Amino acid sequence: MPLNDAWQAEQVARLTCSERARFARISRPQRRAQFVMAHYILREALMSGGLHDARIEVDAEGRLQVHASAALYASIAHSEDCVAVIVAG
Repeated sequence: MPLNDAWQAEQVARLTCSERARFARISRPQRRAQFVMAHYILREALMSGGLHDARIEVDAEGRLQVHASAALYASIAHSEDCVAVIVAG
């Protein structure tokens, strides 16, 4: 998948209000790219698990919250050019 400006803009448009608010507070370009990719991967993981109704939110402290028909926990980690997403439930 291309990681160009158009793709990133498309993914940002898919973010929830709380995700967009968190994204807006990130100033470093690399960290912004990590955020977009990680949230894209998380959405793909949820959908591949059949959780099409899942909603991703970010609380005031930046913690991830997944609201879905099943009880889930999700975590995102990032370092340099890498991101990792874990979903458990």
